[in-house]
Amino acid sequence: MHGKLRELPILDKATSAMNLKSEIAEAFTHRRAPQELIERRGILTPEQSEALWFQNRDWKDLNWQDWEAHSDAIYTLVPTAFANYLPSILCCSLDVQDHLLLAGRIILGVLDRSPKVEFWDHFMVQRFVGLAAKEYEVLKLWLVRLSGQIPGIDEDSLTRAYETVEILETETARARTLHRT
Repeated sequence: MHGKLRELPILDKATSAMNLKSEIAEAFTHRRAPQELIERRGILTPEQSEALWFQNRDWKDLNWQDWEAHSDAIYTLVPTAFANYLPSILCCSLDVQDHLLLAGRIILGVLDRSPKVEFWDHFMVQRFVGLAAKEYEVLKLWLVRLSGQIPGIDEDSLTRAYETVEILETETARARTLHRT
């Protein structure tokens, strides 16, 4: 492990997955099913069609096979739908022991960013700035859980993603302060 992840304890695989799933569910419990999943414009893209597959599906009822089959949906979910289904991706990726679920790799890739906020793209900012403090905490725990436990995951990428989540927390606090004034 590198950087901040080196300082954090490695979690026991069996108990940590169950505990982390419970923590994820608790952190996102306030989220409600979104009214819209995608921005409708013209002809549906294949990614939008994949996103619409999730219509009327509770995130708790999804499994890792659903995310493997419909992972491109992530790219077209509107921010509220993304936040609603994020805990499913986090939880379902814990069910696969020998590799990181494709949807989990997408989340990791989105979070593996420069520490310079001005370089972040609109997609990432719209979906990750504004999460609740508990949601950021379980996102960090999920990254720690991946460290050293799933083969083939670049530890430097995990460290950058972890640090990005810390910056996201700061940016969210700053945005909330600006919004209040």
